[in-house]
Amino acid sequence: EIAGKLAEDTLRECRQQTPNPSPEQIARTLFRRVLIRQPSDDELKAFVDFFQQQSQQPNPWMLVARVLLNTDEAITTP
Repeated sequence: EIAGKLAEDTLRECRQQTPNPSPEQIARTLFRRVLIRQPSDDELKAFVDFFQQQSQQPNPWMLVARVLLNTDEAITTP
């Protein structure tokens, strides 16, 4: 699944920069990779909050990536 691979690659990229990246750093990187821009403060908070709500799932970053890939901006941006 694309969301799983995106999450895996993003975690790898973040861990190369910082051994223990923060959820904010990972969310910013995911956001930048999908939408080619930085998230607003509100967007970042929403994605980090969602990650924290999903933290008991086997792969919470995959779920965050899935949500991001399904935003109108990701789908309709050329």
